[in-house]
Amino acid sequence: MAQAADVSLGAVPAILADLERQGRLAVAGRNRRCIVSKPWLDDWSAAYARTLRPKTLLGRYATKNLAGWQTWTLADVGGKWGGEAAANLLTNYLTPGVVTVYVTKQLGRFIAEHRLATVDDDDPSVNVELRAPFWGPSLEGSELNSAVVSPVLVYADLLANGDARCREAADLVYEQHLARRFAAH
Repeated sequence: MAQAADVSLGAVPAILADLERQGRLAVAGRNRRCIVSKPWLDDWSAAYARTLRPKTLLGRYATKNLAGWQTWTLADVGGKWGGEAAANLLTNYLTPGVVTVYVTKQLGRFIAEHRLATVDDDDPSVNVELRAPFWGPSLEGSELNSAVVSPVLVYADLLANGDARCREAADLVYEQHLARRFAAH
């Protein structure tokens, strides 16, 4: 469990005890079962937006070539689509205003290749954000599209945006790709 969650072995008992106190872990003897639900997903998404997501930001950029984002090759940079771009690919609903790419290598090459200009965080011309991957195998990617991060992360990225159109897209991602995995309560 520690390896899959990328936490220290010593942290596991406290995490399990906390999950059991919250009613999110059923324990019967030596057997444990997570009780996953949409409220749990929403809590995780909010915690991700507050604590982890800000640490993943590598840079915010502007490009005049955003319309061609679907032709960008991510394999060479170990990249995966997140946020609005991933939602577009998973649901065919949202036209990205900001393209999020989780990239693992050759950041400079990617920036140069797509003519990304560095801009301030509050600059309204921001339309590309590059982020560092943080996940282990459990969030490796979408079963439907290996170039897209896990739908759980797409959902969380969209909610972190706070935009109404992103919330609608998050609801679609949930309905189409996550609902069958999560209990309603």
